[in-house]
Amino acid sequence: MRILISLLFLVSTTSSISQTRDEISKSAGDLYDKEEYSAALGDYAKGLTLYPDDREFLLMKGNCLDRMSEVSDAYEAFSYLIQKYPAYSIGYNQRGLLLLRVQEFEMALKDMDKAVALAETDSVRLSAFLNRGAVKFQTRDFVGTNNDLTEALKIDSLNLGVMNNLAIVSKELGNAEKAFFY
Repeated sequence: MRILISLLFLVSTTSSISQTRDEISKSAGDLYDKEEYSAALGDYAKGLTLYPDDREFLLMKGNCLDRMSEVSDAYEAFSYLIQKYPAYSIGYNQRGLLLLRVQEFEMALKDMDKAVALAETDSVRLSAFLNRGAVKFQTRDFVGTNNDLTEALKIDSLNLGVMNNLAIVSKELGNAEKAFFY
């Protein structure tokens, strides 16, 4: 009887200590929102021990490492995410942004091209076009930037950021009238 009671106590204690996937996600997300990236990374790592291939946890692990300026580790985390989920456009987008920040423009553009091609929703597509346009702008491909921003404007015609960027690009292309329009 003592063994049965001890076993029941152990089971009830273990279940009250372990967290569900949603609880881990919320806890880590709250820490991330407070810009406590190291603590959030710890929670996401804990989540990955329980759910090793969880797409959100893998993405957020990379985001935390990126925010902590752990460039190599963040790159590896995003690359692993892409390996596990090759049709997930946000993984390419995030790795592309990382590559843009470290001025690896050619590699960033390849990731952004993939992000645009795989985008499933308008919000993800909008982000992908904006980010690919940013890469093209950095390489002084103003025609390509204009094309991407025009596509973004088709998705969200009231986006002031897109219009402001189109004004800058139009000026760079020598089209003052269009720049004034935007």
